[in-house]
Amino acid sequence: MLLTIGMIVKNETENLARCLDSLAPLLSSMDAELIIVDTGSDDNTIEIAKRYTDDVRHFEWCKDFAAARNKSLENAKGEWFMFLDADEWFEDCDDIINFFKSGEYKKYNAATYIQRNYTKFNQTDLFYDYNACRMVKRLPQTKFVGIIHEMLNPIDTPVKHLKSFVHHYGYAGADNNDYQKKKRNIELLTKKLELEPDNMNTYIQLYDAYIGMDFDKAIECCNNGLAANENRKHDKLKKYYDYVFLRYLADTYYQMDDLDNAQKYIDIYFKHRRSDFDMPKIVTSDIDAYALKTFIACRTGLSDIAVPAALKYNELYDGYKKGMYKTPECDVAGPRFFNNMILLNLNGMIIELLCSLQQYSDAVKFRKYIPYVDVIERFEQRIFDLRIRQDIKIAMKLKDDTIMADIKKQLNAYPDKLDGLDKIIADTELECLIEQDAVVTESDIRKYTDNYEKLPVELADLIYIALKNSLPVSELAQKVDIDNFAVYYNAMKNKDDLLRVFMAYFEVDRDNVSELESAWFAGIAYFFIVNDVPMNDMMIVSVFVMYASLMMDYMAAVYNDAYINDENAVCFPKEIQIGYYSYFSAVAFDEGDAPKSVEYLKKAALIDNRLKNVVVSMGSVFKLNSEKKADANANSSNVPMSEFEMLAKQVKDNIRGFIAKGDKMAAMELINSYKELNPNDPEIDVLINEINPQSAADAKAEFEILAKQVKDNICRFISQGNKKAALELISSYKELNPNDPEIESLIFMAGC
Repeated sequence: MLLTIGMIVKNETENLARCLDSLAPLLSSMDAELIIVDTGSDDNTIEIAKRYTDDVRHFEWCKDFAAARNKSLENAKGEWFMFLDADEWFEDCDDIINFFKSGEYKKYNAATYIQRNYTKFNQTDLFYDYNACRMVKRLPQTKFVGIIHEMLNPIDTPVKHLKSFVHHYGYAGADNNDYQKKKRNIELLTKKLELEPDNMNTYIQLYDAYIGMDFDKAIECCNNGLAANENRKHDKLKKYYDYVFLRYLADTYYQMDDLDNAQKYIDIYFKHRRSDFDMPKIVTSDIDAYALKTFIACRTGLSDIAVPAALKYNELYDGYKKGMYKTPECDVAGPRFFNNMILLNLNGMIIELLCSLQQYSDAVKFRKYIPYVDVIERFEQRIFDLRIRQDIKIAMKLKDDTIMADIKKQLNAYPDKLDGLDKIIADTELECLIEQDAVVTESDIRKYTDNYEKLPVELADLIYIALKNSLPVSELAQKVDIDNFAVYYNAMKNKDDLLRVFMAYFEVDRDNVSELESAWFAGIAYFFIVNDVPMNDMMIVSVFVMYASLMMDYMAAVYNDAYINDENAVCFPKEIQIGYYSYFSAVAFDEGDAPKSVEYLKKAALIDNRLKNVVVSMGSVFKLNSEKKADANANSSNVPMSEFEMLAKQVKDNIRGFIAKGDKMAAMELINSYKELNPNDPEIDVLINEINPQSAADAKAEFEILAKQVKDNICRFISQGNKKAALELISSYKELNPNDPEIESLIFMAGC
């Protein structure tokens, strides 16, 4: 007889028939037998077993898996012996059948098949493969050893690695049965370690029992394994076990979201690999190590580490899939990061990182590892949308038509996805338009708005783009319902400079703002002041003054000047009444007449009580201005101001003017210039805090960010060959920040 298949079972009614059905082709293809040993079932397991074999035996359970397995081995007649568990089933046995029928088995003493261990029920992409050495040429001394996770012994080389695999859900999920099974295993494995304290496989098996249930115990198990392994310096497998425990530690800390310790053990792992000159260039454990290195680098934004690590992982993944890089540790601790879901997630994560950093030339290297067929069939719609947008953006940024052609080719099999491609392309083009530094034209905006009577919310960023590029907004104004502006604002609120861009727009050229635009801008300004848009008191008052001025522009265009007065105000529509009272409140504010300003503002607040916050802010600003005036009077004497003092006062007044308009950048630039001239003026910190109620240190940091933006623009001009623009910008920047040490290098780069 060529082959005996032995199994031990207990209460496997749900699984046994499926398992034995999968063995039928193997048993029928050669001279083979099936021996099933029952260890105490009280369900229909024995009845099911007897439908498949006449050799069903009983074994009195003694908490020793090896002893139970040996019951089937002792009665085997086959030249070779093979075993598996009842909760496993073969996808197909073809490779095993060919191994025996071709006579290849005569060249080997043992063989492995793959145990595919799933980590979640009903999710076939979450698994790790383990080369289970469960087939041996039977010798008189062959027996099972180990009270749990038992193994055949001895196993002589050479060993054949077969591609047939069994599905195994034995430890998937986290239900009570799983918990009880792990608890049982931990008890038996702990007992086994007491008997065999240097058995590295037992430490690995104990780690498998703890992981996902008790991270601290899993870590303790790895550390104990490393310590015990130190006593085995002359064992040729010692370094392989070190690799296993180190990658397990890194993986465990990564699962705990402790990236520092995860990185620590990855660094230790690669330090070992660099110094172990006697080891193979590639080992199985490297697959997990490079995967973890990539994930950690992506999480911490380190693309210079993530890119080479991911490329290496993909190379090893492909090689391992072809049967390469299978070193001894893969037989006891196969790679946990070798499955299609990990491959998709890892490459998706690095593409997302590289796109966020605008490193599109690197991102394109990883596209082939995430085919759309896998994304569509394995992920939800949101992930597909993300992937398709990433690819379209890469194609656009690199101006690579072959990528667009490949996208359409891959989607040909999915008509429903192909139908929505044009919209995704348009949306992604818009996203690219927002990101690019080049000047956007009116025709660029019309490309997206001409097809809409009302601007869709998903195109809200067009408002921001138009304002930032000082483009006419008459057409946009007709397509954006101001009464519904909140939804557009919510779609744009991630733009940190939105308010400043808005305020700066109409200050550039007020004469060219149309009647429609005045009303539109006024509506937006009003939205800002009556909703919870983050602003300090000075900014609230500045936006209010802008709103009031715009409303008067609109009223002047619509009504006869003689009709615009207090007597007729009550006849205006409510929106116009609010604008009228607000305008005269703003005029009184500008004149420093607090009572009159507040009186008019209160009339407006009676119509819309949301304006009460403006009343409060205006009161705060009046109080602050009064205190400053009082301080100035108290500090002044009859001695006339010097020419320098008069100049300093004028500069500080200009700074406050910029602050009132909300132009932080201009105010900050002027403060820094003034600070060079009069560094000991105590009002400098006060002015900085007026810009934003932050610490002076925060304001300095903000200026440094602005300075970096200016220098980035200089570098962009240099790279484009526009030396004249670069030198003009350097000259302006040098006046604002003359002590910046980078100025000379920028001048040199510009060709001077």
